[in-house]
Amino acid sequence: MNSRYPLIRLPVIALLGIVIVGCSANRSTVQDIEQNAQADIVSSSQDNLRDGESVCKAIARELSVGDRQALNDRFDTRFVIARIESEIEINIYTKKDLRSFAHGLNAIMPGMSVVGEEQLRWDMLHGSGDGESYSCLVRTSLHEEGVSYVEFELRKVDGELRVVDWYDLLRESRISDLSVIFLRDINDMATAHLTAMPYQRNRVQQEQRRFLEFLKATKSGDPKRVLAAYDGLPPRFKQKPLYMLIALNMASMLDNGHYMRALRNLERRFGAESRYGMLLVDLYYEEKQYHKVDRVLRKFKQQVGEDPLLDLLLASLELEQGNMEAFYAYCLRIVDGNPNYLDTYWVLFDQFVADGKYPDAVLVLNVLKNMFEITLNKDVFVSEEKYRGFRKSAAFRDWRAGSS
Repeated sequence: MNSRYPLIRLPVIALLGIVIVGCSANRSTVQDIEQNAQADIVSSSQDNLRDGESVCKAIARELSVGDRQALNDRFDTRFVIARIESEIEINIYTKKDLRSFAHGLNAIMPGMSVVGEEQLRWDMLHGSGDGESYSCLVRTSLHEEGVSYVEFELRKVDGELRVVDWYDLLRESRISDLSVIFLRDINDMATAHLTAMPYQRNRVQQEQRRFLEFLKATKSGDPKRVLAAYDGLPPRFKQKPLYMLIALNMASMLDNGHYMRALRNLERRFGAESRYGMLLVDLYYEEKQYHKVDRVLRKFKQQVGEDPLLDLLLASLELEQGNMEAFYAYCLRIVDGNPNYLDTYWVLFDQFVADGKYPDAVLVLNVLKNMFEITLNKDVFVSEEKYRGFRKSAAFRDWRAGSS
């Protein structure tokens, strides 16, 4: 298992900072925000659970192919903006600024955190609701940077089910919550000097400069600059997980030393609250605290329900500890319960090869061909050193001859 294997990428939160920097940089005249953001929810008795399910499956497909525009079009920002207006007495934003923030939210759909050069498969795990609202859980396939789980909240708006909020299960964060926290802090920082006593103004100005530097650093995307700016944040901001999660994301882009230090910081500040367990899996793995990894994965499995990906992670944990019998038993249970989950077969194949069980490895190759219609080039195993023994085996020669 790669030392950074379970990492859940965090650009969603980092991008939130970028969006708000763009709004706060506009030095607008102080004025009241008009209360006109509440959406008009249209009822329709013709809609049912299947409509919500079909929308969520469409979202998963759009995430998989990186269709940013489709994702943006599905997100109705008016609910988030209405919440912001109801919870914060905003002094620094004009109506235009707040709308800019709303448009900026479109750019930070959960899919943006994993839409890049490598396209990842997203799957809908389950959903529930009625004709007026629906929630569904989707997740990525397993990849080098880990896995993402996102629960979408949909509501009927103008006759259509639209995304109005989402919850990131690993970061334990709802986008509307993050929006309120971030905007409240920006608002407070921008107006703190107005209420400060004369003897407090130097301190307030220093805090404003440090906070602004953090926002600018986040916008720059420079990991080292962000980490330095985070270290300089006033203590009251470091008490909020949001800023620590941004720093953790940036640290994950650097070497393992920076990343582990950030994880230890996360654990020290917030781990005692039994939060962010899945984000701390890398740290527990690095420190060989396998019992903690096992506990976190099982607890998360109780939260999301049956998921072969989590079972596969538990199997890999047994493999890492050398518990081969338990590893194979896990894999066989996954195959029995979820025979169409492709990743299990690749994991089994690689381990059969590593253990010298070449006839079993060939059986897996035949399953991939016959069940999943995956056609492998006969030279596919030539380039990688780990397959050298397999290439020399009679089982491989027979398979290669049969594939000709």
